[in-house]
Amino acid sequence: MGFKSASTAIIRRNLYELGYHGRAGVRKPFVSEQNRLKRLSWCKERTNWKKEWENVVWSDESKYLLFQNDSHHWIWRKLKEKYDVNCLLPTVKQGSSGIMVWGAFINNKPGPLVIIRENINAKKYREILQEHFLPFYTSLGNENVYIFQDDNAPVHSANIVTDWKTENLIDSLPCPAQSPDLNPIEHIWDYLEKHVRKHEQRLMNLS
Repeated sequence: MGFKSASTAIIRRNLYELGYHGRAGVRKPFVSEQNRLKRLSWCKERTNWKKEWENVVWSDESKYLLFQNDSHHWIWRKLKEKYDVNCLLPTVKQGSSGIMVWGAFINNKPGPLVIIRENINAKKYREILQEHFLPFYTSLGNENVYIFQDDNAPVHSANIVTDWKTENLIDSLPCPAQSPDLNPIEHIWDYLEKHVRKHEQRLMNLS
């Protein structure tokens, strides 16, 4: 039994009737199977955490591009499949001109926001921790045991940085690789980016 050809309109109508709609695919960072399992294990180990989350100091860097790529790739999916693994578009990091910042917060208390005007390396990161993070961390007092979270990027895990944390009695929260979505500071970066995008036509250079 052979297949009959059908027009695009007929195919589209049939897809609509089956509950599929054309939507821009949500991009996600590539995650290997090994790291996926590590991420799952990390979450399961902290299933019963409640008060502990309030004592985590979350931190990270973020880069705001001067020029954005607004291209979209369309996929066919059902209304509730926006974040289905088969409907996501993998992305990889790429370099581009922009402004980088480092920030931190704990629970509902914002920490420092630092504009990084040079390439960040382990020495620069340690300087940020010493000059900006440590005063904020110290201001929290000693009523609770606070945990500092930064991911396992090379500049964060360099010897001079881990030695600095040890010298200053900073407890760290281990974080699995390829897991920016496990850090709630990403919501803050997303909020800031939306505001930056509103004014991006004014950002002509880094000065």
